[in-house]
Amino acid sequence: MILLSVICLVPIIRLLFLSLVSPSASSVLASPVAERTAFAVAVIVCVTALWGGRFQGPATLPPFLTYALAGSDIPRLLTYRRPLLIAASWVLGMLTAASILVAASMWTTDIIFALDAALVVVSWICTATVVFCLWVTSQTFPRASAVSAIALLVVGGCVLFVPGLWQEWPAEILSSRPGTVTALITWAALAVVGVCCLPRMLETQRFDDLLKRSIRLAQAQAQVFIMEFGQASSIYREPPRLLRRLKAVRPSRHVWITIARSDLYASPRSPIRLLTSLVCVLGAGLLVGLGSSLGPLAALLGLGAGALSYMGVGPLADGLRHGAAQVSDLPLYGISDRFLISVHAIFPIVVSGVVTTIGGLIGVQLTSGSILQVLVSSVGLSVLTVASILMSALKGPMPVQFLTSVPSPMGDPMVLTRAMWALDGLLTAIAAGMAVAALPTAPALTVVVAGIPLVLILRRWRYRG
Repeated sequence: MILLSVICLVPIIRLLFLSLVSPSASSVLASPVAERTAFAVAVIVCVTALWGGRFQGPATLPPFLTYALAGSDIPRLLTYRRPLLIAASWVLGMLTAASILVAASMWTTDIIFALDAALVVVSWICTATVVFCLWVTSQTFPRASAVSAIALLVVGGCVLFVPGLWQEWPAEILSSRPGTVTALITWAALAVVGVCCLPRMLETQRFDDLLKRSIRLAQAQAQVFIMEFGQASSIYREPPRLLRRLKAVRPSRHVWITIARSDLYASPRSPIRLLTSLVCVLGAGLLVGLGSSLGPLAALLGLGAGALSYMGVGPLADGLRHGAAQVSDLPLYGISDRFLISVHAIFPIVVSGVVTTIGGLIGVQLTSGSILQVLVSSVGLSVLTVASILMSALKGPMPVQFLTSVPSPMGDPMVLTRAMWALDGLLTAIAAGMAVAALPTAPALTVVVAGIPLVLILRRWRYRG
């Protein structure tokens, strides 16, 4: 692990640091755009913790240990000490490492002093602690956390449009101002209160819910082990309840209207899943808009935008995946395969394009970027994400040659090949997000990235079934 970290992580960290200390990046970090971006990232991370804990929280053990220990007289904090420490280490490690990298680059370029750089790191450590506590809170109170996540997202979006208010957010102290220390002490006190409430929240959780979560996590881990990531994510999909009687298929005189309308009516049958999808797509557009004026730093936001777009468009493209499964067999509906795929692609492209564009316009209002660039980037990201999902749906079973072993001095690299094959859709969407973020400076890169899913779709379409 140490050798792998030195060989792989150190060059990446060095590349990021050199990018942050460049003149263009330094000018961006010294502008108010960086402050608003930091505030938006803090809000998105907190909302993700509140929303994600409803599906899988950090306090989870294997089913046998959950059955044997969670219902006993042993304190829950002692029972779940190991998974909680691992989850807290991941959250604290990622946010702290990112803050150290940004603060060090700002201190190196004389944007802030050493004390201010230390305050940046301390504030993000407190933010990471609050995020972890929100994650546990969401696992304990799933329904209240869902409402709180929506309220926090709305309030955070409104605060971004009020001049001066985001500067008081304790999680983004990027310059020395009066009241910074007071805000940091308040934020640290909130983190301490959250940590003190953890034992009580763990004791409040029901044994049946803990057992259900542990079984679901074990099933998902088994699917991830065999690289069936789609099946693993479907385990967390709740069946329709509130709108389960909503009729999805409504015949029309035109076949394409019937198919497109079925995709439209099928999505609200799972309202929580649809809302999660729209929030992810909106967040992707927001990151694209925020990155429109960040120069070289836009690629980092583009990476997150691509991942959010893939996760958000996925629930909207159920009909597209169903069509991809049907085109590999004999015609079922009496229409051509191209027509079936084309009609199923209408709903995810239109909805994701509109929502991503709205998020991009909101983000560009907070910066000084170009509206035309954001419109092109948002629509391009939606189209490329849908193309990535279609490309992944058409790939079929894993080729046998990927299962062969290729010895090398560093082990068997075929594991990475199999992982790339299983995650080709997500990796392509992430590349698309980075490409559209770098559209003004490297338009040729966007063309190359757009050609990757197109070429693979044509090849897999030829050998389907």
